[in-house]
Amino acid sequence: MFESLVGKKNFSIDRLATLCHIAKAGSIGAATGNNPNKQSLYSRQIKELESFLGVDLLDRDSRPSPVSEQGLQLVRIAQNYLTALDDYVGSCQDQPSKIVIGAGESLIQWALIPEVLPRLRKHMPDANVVFLNSRTGAIVEALQSGEIDVGFVRKNAVPRSLKTIGSFSLGYRLFIPKKFRVKLESPVTFKKVGTLPLALPEGSGEFRSKVDELVARSGVKPNIVAECSSSTQLALLVARKECGAILPSFAGAQLDETSTDSYTIEGFKELERNLCFAWSPKRAEIRPVVERAARLCGQS
Repeated sequence: MFESLVGKKNFSIDRLATLCHIAKAGSIGAATGNNPNKQSLYSRQIKELESFLGVDLLDRDSRPSPVSEQGLQLVRIAQNYLTALDDYVGSCQDQPSKIVIGAGESLIQWALIPEVLPRLRKHMPDANVVFLNSRTGAIVEALQSGEIDVGFVRKNAVPRSLKTIGSFSLGYRLFIPKKFRVKLESPVTFKKVGTLPLALPEGSGEFRSKVDELVARSGVKPNIVAECSSSTQLALLVARKECGAILPSFAGAQLDETSTDSYTIEGFKELERNLCFAWSPKRAEIRPVVERAARLCGQS
C-alpha cells in the first residue's frame, strides 16, 4: 500500500508543508519574509517535489511566482491531510483541536462571539476556536483548500461542493442615538434619513452604491459627518452618540437600547442577504470535528 509514495526520494511531509505555506503567503518571498537562507531552502524543496511529481508547482511566468493550478490541487489535498494528521498527533499529546471559523469582522463581533462561541465552548470545551476575518469569496476558497473549517457566508455564494446549515437573514436598520430626539416611523424614507447626521461606509461597494442611489433619488444632500472602512467603526460612532448610521441588524444586540433607536429603511430590502454556515464534506471525512462544529454553529 502507498508504494508510489513511501520512502521515495524528493517526497516528504516537510515538502508538502512548504508548498502549503507558499500557497497561503502567495510566493516564496512572502512565505520566507525574504530571508535568503529560507528562500534557498524553500526553492530547493519545491524543485525536489516537482522532480518527483513531474509537474510545475509554481507559475514561473509571473513574478513573484505563485503556486500553479496543478500546485493548488496538491495543496488542497495536502492541507486536509496535514491538518488531520496534526489533529491526531495533538490528540495523542492531549492538545486541543483547532477550529477555524471565517466570517466578516462585524459578524464575528456581533453574531459569532456572543452567540456561537458560548455554544462551542459548552459542547466542545477542548477545542481551540479561531475566528478569521475575511470576505465571502475568500472564505469559500479557503473552505475548499482546507485553510478554514467553517464559514459564515452568503448562502447564494456557496458552491455545491460544500455543505450548509441554517439560514440567517442579514438586513439593515438605521440606528440613531436618542440624544438627537428624532422620532420616525418605519420604514423611514431616505428623504428623512438624509436630514440626519450620518456616518457612512467609505468606498464604492454595493452597500455604499445603494446609499448613493437613494440619496440621489431623494434629492436631499446628506449630512455626512464621517466615513468608515467597517461596520464596527460605524457602530462605535453610534455608541458614542456622535451620529446615526445604517448597520446590519445584528448590531442591535450590541447597542444600548436605552440610548439608541432603530428603524427599517425604505428601499433597503433588496440588500437583505441570507447567511449560512458552510463546510467541506471532504474535509469532514478526515476531520469529523469540522462537521460537528458546523452543526453546532448552525443551531438556531
